[in-house]
Formats: sequence, C-alpha cells, structure tokens
Amino acid sequence: MGAAAAADDEPVVDFNETLRRAVELKARRLAETRAEYEAAPRFVKDTLTTDRDEKYVALRADTVDARVAFAEDVIERANEAARGGLYDDALEGCTDALAAFCYFERPPGVESTAEVTYVDHLSQGSIEGAKMVKRIMLNASACLMNADLGKNASEIEWATTQALRVDAASAVAHYRRGCARATMVDEHAMEKALDDFRRAVALDPDEKRYARALSECARRVAAAKSASRAMFGKIFSSDKAIYDGIDESEDAHVLTKRKCDAEDEVARVLLDESLKSKAREMGFDVDSEAFQSEFAALIRKEIDSNIHRETRTFGLKSCVEWISRAFGFVDIGEAGTRSESSDFRASSSRLVVYASAAILVARLTYVVYALLTKQSLESVRVRA
Repeated sequence: MGAAAAADDEPVVDFNETLRRAVELKARRLAETRAEYEAAPRFVKDTLTTDRDEKYVALRADTVDARVAFAEDVIERANEAARGGLYDDALEGCTDALAAFCYFERPPGVESTAEVTYVDHLSQGSIEGAKMVKRIMLNASACLMNADLGKNASEIEWATTQALRVDAASAVAHYRRGCARATMVDEHAMEKALDDFRRAVALDPDEKRYARALSECARRVAAAKSASRAMFGKIFSSDKAIYDGIDESEDAHVLTKRKCDAEDEVARVLLDESLKSKAREMGFDVDSEAFQSEFAALIRKEIDSNIHRETRTFGLKSCVEWISRAFGFVDIGEAGTRSESSDFRASSSRLVVYASAAILVARLTYVVYALLTKQSLESVRVRA
C-alpha cells in the first residue's frame, strides 16, 4: 500500500513534450551558430575547410608557441602577396594563420555544414595567441580595405572589432573600422564612424590620416544634420498642416489604436508610389529588401522618438503609461468622469499628430540622409 502511494506521488514524465523541447532547443542553437557563421567575413568562414585537416588537428593540440611560429611564417608570405596587390592570396594566408587559433568546425562525424561552431581563442586562449589573432585581423582588414573598401565594409568592421577585443587602444583598428562604417548607409553608421575617428586621433594625435578622416567625417555628419533640420523646418512651416484629416474629437481608444498600428503606417509609406519614384530617380533600388528594411527601421525610430518625447512633455513616463491612461479614460463610462478628460483627449490627439508628422519627416529625410552617407571616403584609404 505504501509503495503504491509512493508511486502515485512520482511526477509523470511526458516523453513527447520532453522530446519536443529538446528539438526546439537544438533548433535555436543551430540557428544561433548558423547566424554567427553567416555574419563572419569570408576569410574567417573559410577556416571551416581545416576542421578535418590532420595538420591543423595536430597544430591545435600543440603549444601556443608552436602555433604562433606557424602563423608568423604564413603571415609573412601573406604580406608579400599584399605588397604585390594580390589581396585574395593575402586573405587566404590570413585564413591559414587564423585557423591555428580561431576557426569554425563541425561536430565529429558530421559532414554537413548546417551545424557549425566557432572556436574563439579570444574567449579562452593565451595572451600571445590573442596578440597573433589581433595581428591577423588587422592584416586582413588592410587587404579588404585596399581591395574594395565599400564592398568589404561589413567584413572590415567585423575584423577590426575582433582586433579591438584584444587591444581597445589600437588606433589603427579604430581608424579602419571608422573608414568602413563611413561607407555604410545603416542607421547611425556615420555617427559610429565619427566616434571611431575621434578615438583614433585621441590615441595617436600625430597621425595625419586620422585627423583628415575625422575632419571629413565630422563635415559629413554636420551636413546630414543640417539637411535634416532644413527638412523639418520646411515641413512644419508648410501652409498645409501635416496633420490634416485628424479629427481631435475622435475617441481616445481610436487614437490609441492608431499608435498601436504603426506597423500599418510603415507598410503604407513603403508602398507610396511618389516616394518610390523619387528614390528611383536618385538611383536607389527601392524594391530591394535592404532598402525597405532600412527605410522601415527609420520610420519606426522617428515614430518612437517623437511619441516618447511627447509623453515626457505631458508628464508621463512612457508610451505604456499613455496607453494605460487612454484605456482608463475610455473605461470610465457612466461611473463618472475625469476632470482632466478634455486635456487628456487633446494630449492624445497631439501624440497622434506627432506620429503622423514623423512618418512624413522620415519619408523626406531618408533619401537626403542616404545620399549624404553613401559617398565613400576615398581620401582616407589605408595602405596595406
């Protein structure tokens, strides 16, 4: 009897549920490692070809000094190729040297490349090994810059960021990362480039390349901000109110729904044929996923920043509080009225006005901003 009662108390294990969770966990891990692989530069991805190479298997089991000596020899040959303008050959040398320390590998017995893991020497390795990784990353970034700065910008950014993990005071790494970021049209890329150039100049104030890059980048950022301010001024001084069509007598729940439907506004703007036509005339591929993703992100940011600024103006801490108060206002019903109802209705309407304004501002400023940041910094290219 006692044994039966004890058995009844034992938890029942749902095998199917346990299996389902295990499968989901493995799928997430595979997605994460695959994303890490896809984000890596080609010269780093190519280290995967060495995971079954007996020479490299033995080398990775050897001492750090032996691995450094091996990498030194390979890097010297890579530098020779770079001096001759053979950047692809030089990058292959960077791959061979890096594979002694940082590399992608597959699980034992698995031939498919669907499941890969990055072995990161910088997370668990020696100081001497880390210094060699930094040197390899800087050599690779120089090759990528001289081969094609604009085309290789994301790979240069990745490589120099790894070098900065080893030495945050590396002026050349900050400079090269700044050069890469200055060619990107991603949101805030130019501001990030400016920060990198400032850091490079602070670390090495005598290097004229860094000072020139900082000056040029600062000029372009200032020009972009000036253009943005001009657009804002033009829009808000227009004879036609940008919020025409908004009825301030609408119920608070309708206004709240408009705020929550920002994604619909994003989709609507992306389909605006007049905007797309204007962008095409300026040479933008408006139908590409990259353009639409960047444009949508800018619209969302403009909506959020304007809404949050207005919520603070009205003494609220966040949009969540604004929405909560909106629903509270609607739900009062016949139980009573709130003394601030008229003020709150006006405040809600003003918030929607600013959200609508942000949409139009984003539409007009995006192309200007992209044009200003699309130019490459040809004058600040680095020599290998």
